[in-house]
Amino acid sequence: MSHPAFKCLILLLVGGWANGVWGQLSKIDSLHRLLHQEPAADTNRVNRLVLLAYRHYQSYPDSTLLYAQQALNLARKLDFRAGEGRAVNRLAVGHSVKGDFSQAVKLYLESLKIAEELGDLEGVARVLNNVGYIYRLLKQYDRSFEYTYRATAYGRRLNNPAALAVNFTNLGWLHSISGNVDSSLYYGLQGVRVADAVGDLYHASISRHIAGKAYAKQGRDSLAMQYYQAALGNAKAAAIKQQIAFNLVGIGEVLNQQGKPNQALEPLAQAVVLAKEAKAAEPLQDALKALQNAQERLGNYQQALAHHKQYDLIKDSLFVLERANYISLLQVEYDTEKQQQLIALREKDLRNQRLVTYALAGVGVAVALLAMVMFWGRRAARRANQLQLQKNAEINQQKEEIQAQAEQLNQSNLFKDQLFTIIAHDLRSPLAMLKNTLELLDGERLTDQEMAVFKTHLTEQYQHVDGVLTKLLEWAQYQMDNRLHRAHPVSFALHQVAEEALGLLRALAKIKNISLHNHLDGQIKVLADQDQTAAIVRNLVANAIRFTPAGGQVHLEAAPHNGSWRVAVRDTGVGIASEQMKRLFTLDGHFSTKDTNGNKGTGLGLLLCKDLVTQNGGEIWAESQPNQGSTFYFTLPKSAVA
Repeated sequence: MSHPAFKCLILLLVGGWANGVWGQLSKIDSLHRLLHQEPAADTNRVNRLVLLAYRHYQSYPDSTLLYAQQALNLARKLDFRAGEGRAVNRLAVGHSVKGDFSQAVKLYLESLKIAEELGDLEGVARVLNNVGYIYRLLKQYDRSFEYTYRATAYGRRLNNPAALAVNFTNLGWLHSISGNVDSSLYYGLQGVRVADAVGDLYHASISRHIAGKAYAKQGRDSLAMQYYQAALGNAKAAAIKQQIAFNLVGIGEVLNQQGKPNQALEPLAQAVVLAKEAKAAEPLQDALKALQNAQERLGNYQQALAHHKQYDLIKDSLFVLERANYISLLQVEYDTEKQQQLIALREKDLRNQRLVTYALAGVGVAVALLAMVMFWGRRAARRANQLQLQKNAEINQQKEEIQAQAEQLNQSNLFKDQLFTIIAHDLRSPLAMLKNTLELLDGERLTDQEMAVFKTHLTEQYQHVDGVLTKLLEWAQYQMDNRLHRAHPVSFALHQVAEEALGLLRALAKIKNISLHNHLDGQIKVLADQDQTAAIVRNLVANAIRFTPAGGQVHLEAAPHNGSWRVAVRDTGVGIASEQMKRLFTLDGHFSTKDTNGNKGTGLGLLLCKDLVTQNGGEIWAESQPNQGSTFYFTLPKSAVA
């Protein structure tokens, strides 16, 4: 850890961004003056401390931590819960900028809890987006996608364009890193549109950079250069050195791509200087890599080697820091989960104690009532008939209640039997196969080739078991929690919800080289529960990918149908036999079909889809023939809103 390059990198990551420091001084001074104005309400003082902490985070993260801690102490003293949540959030921002990601996530989760407690949906969305950003820095892209998509959903529901500018920018960046050029271009252009509308130069610059990078990967150099130049203008106007460096790198890469390495040297050299000034490791890495490429094209191999060595030193040191931060983050997640389990156990104990207390009290009340009945019964024999009638009515009522409870018990037993049937058919067999495979490995010395075959086999079996469990738990949750059955219909564009659902599945499709096509018109609007609609699309498209051979296609289409929109998920897969078609959407058919890897399907995803479609006033059905693909249809009501 004593290597000079590593120390340099620590300074880059921990020192914070110094962009626009002098431009912010007047704002910070004015906030200082506001803090000391008299008289001022204490809650207003908390809010001003929070704002002052935010003003410092890019240039002086230590000051951010100082002011945020003062705000937190005062908010707790005043029992000002909303101010406490904002102060904790700013503490998380300060730790994030300083590179202490595990502490940042811990504080963000505390802030999230307060925001949910207060019903502060904007605060919830902001925390989800920030946690997604940290996971992106740690290269945990699946987790980053999860949090960022959740934040985007809140941004849409709240119709908050400022938040959506951030969300679209982050999604564009994630898709760019994941190699999804079309999706990165889509979200980049969406980010440009919304950021321009709200005057957000920072995210306008990043979104234009994302679009420029996508155009460059498509070989559309002129458009790439146009967007990089515009992004550079935004970054300079906002005085953000890190983004200036990023866009200078983009311009240099396009010039390299056009065969103009001589012209690329100047912007790339400027990018190196600015990245070092901004203490930004990411654009510095990119600039050194592009400089190496330019020098190699010019035949200056000694200079190219020098740039390559600098690049490798930063990359290796950054990897060590990322691993250390990720390990710390795993510990935070483990501690948080453990704490939640302890809280749940304590709550359970308290509930049990209350139940015992209520039971004892009930026995006492029952004994007292019995004594009163006996006493008054002896003195009021003349009311015996009336009491007998009343007693008969009570007995009938109890009988009805017992019958209702018996019916509920029968339903529970039926549900239990269904679960055990699925577990017996769909989990015992693959688990037995896993056991047999592991036994084959016991005590054997295998070649690398044999080990690779076993690894592939074990991975496929694990993925199948994991998929069955996921579907089983999701279906069981919908069956057991009646609240989830209640749809909350709103008017929304079907294309966008479908695109986000497809975005979560493109990586899975890419493994099998299956292309996903969203043909839904942007003008199609439905009146349905947005989250439930996304779940329907995800399940049907995931099934299509699973049962379609490598190199196949999945298409998403829509057409008018009896006053509704009929959505079709069409694939080029293995198809379904006619006798199996009759058992779709029922538990009788849950173990009938095999996918392209030979694994049996559960059909639980289709059961879930049927439940959700029905809750939204629609219908679901399928058409298929063996070896000729399948088409699954479902309908949703048209929206009256244009």
